[in-house]
Amino acid sequence: MESKKIYPEDVVLEPVKLDCLKAPNGKIYAHYFKDRAIYDNITHTKCKTCGINDSEYKGGDCFSCRSKKARERYMALPTTSEFPICDDDNHFFWDEGDLEEYLEDNDLEMEDMYLYAAERKPFIPLDYEYWSDQSTEDGELPSKMEALIDDFNKKLKDIPGLYFQNEKLRYRP
Repeated sequence: MESKKIYPEDVVLEPVKLDCLKAPNGKIYAHYFKDRAIYDNITHTKCKTCGINDSEYKGGDCFSCRSKKARERYMALPTTSEFPICDDDNHFFWDEGDLEEYLEDNDLEMEDMYLYAAERKPFIPLDYEYWSDQSTEDGELPSKMEALIDDFNKKLKDIPGLYFQNEKLRYRP
């Protein structure tokens, strides 16, 4: 059985009225995407916490409420009084003298800062896969190279790691 042949001049297109919304950004949205159209076209909302201040984050908190919540989270952390410590800008303080000097030089009070314990994290050892994108199809490194990597990793274990901020433990004198 042969199918019917249809040529371009045979096609009749019917106009259809769609229920759409045209947003200020010029985009057309289906009526059921009204919330999306509004969201795409706003720059600010009222703070979801206080409902008073503007928030630059769509559906988020204002600066004041975000700061208050961050301080509450910080104050709820367990504490330590041991050094070294660091602030939230990764300034490290090795003893009380370092901290006092920094506070004085920057006209800050201890209450103005978020101070965290600093802890050492070990170096990550090299593995053979490090050079896999440069290797041949079989992916095998020369045995001499593997021996060098093994020797390097053994020596790496003896080197103390670098200090990093531990954001789960805050400093309290």
